[in-house]
Amino acid sequence: MSDEIIQTPEDVGQAVETVEEGATPTLGEDWRDAIAEPRVRAFAERFENAPAMARAAFELRQKVSRATPEGVPDDPTGYDISWPEDMAEMHAEADNENLGGFLQRMHAAGAPEAAVQAAMDSYFELVREGARVTAAEAERATREGEAALRREWGGDYPARVAEAGRAMRMLASGDLAAFLEKTPVGGAPLGSHPAMIRLFADLGRRLGEDRLVMGEGAEAGQPLQGEIDRITAEAMAAGTYASPAVQRRLQALYAELHGTAPIVGGGDRRL
Repeated sequence: MSDEIIQTPEDVGQAVETVEEGATPTLGEDWRDAIAEPRVRAFAERFENAPAMARAAFELRQKVSRATPEGVPDDPTGYDISWPEDMAEMHAEADNENLGGFLQRMHAAGAPEAAVQAAMDSYFELVREGARVTAAEAERATREGEAALRREWGGDYPARVAEAGRAMRMLASGDLAAFLEKTPVGGAPLGSHPAMIRLFADLGRRLGEDRLVMGEGAEAGQPLQGEIDRITAEAMAAGTYASPAVQRRLQALYAELHGTAPIVGGGDRRL
């Protein structure tokens, strides 16, 4: 074993442990004679007496216990967590209170930034896997719902879906359309659930009947209505009815078909 003088807390702690068992120096003897380990004996030569060495070891241990481990910031807000691009939306909507509580717990446990980042990366992967499972379940449920309605309506399926889309455009635009698209029921978006499509199909049929009674629906509007019905049916089948692109296209066609004059008694509301 080398005679190199040591200064680590572990080696300092050996000063007491290496004293030969049963060796009790008498008054007048060199208190270092009971230390058998050469490196520890060399360290002890720096001190006038055993109490002085014990105090030095104690103070060193206190300094080590108060030292911040490498990679741990001074406070929880110092963690620089990297968020992947596909988690940008989740980062923007992150609950700062919960995230802050997590970082506080990590900091209290002495976790270095690399360990916290690794934990977050594992969480991101769990979120991705959950999103993949949810998307697959939504696609399956949507296909099954469409198949059920095709069996129920037979050849009337395209017309009935178009009627449902017509009612959705008139009654479920904006926030409600987004709610129907983002709220899952049985794995599929609420707006794609067979029960909801049946409801809107019935409403759409009644709205169409009301238009005929009022003398609307002239032949000039039939091509536009056909285009609206086609886009609606395709979007409903694909589960993209509430997407901004589909809504913008439908609103443009709807405005062209019915005009943009203010509704009587509706303030700024327009058709």
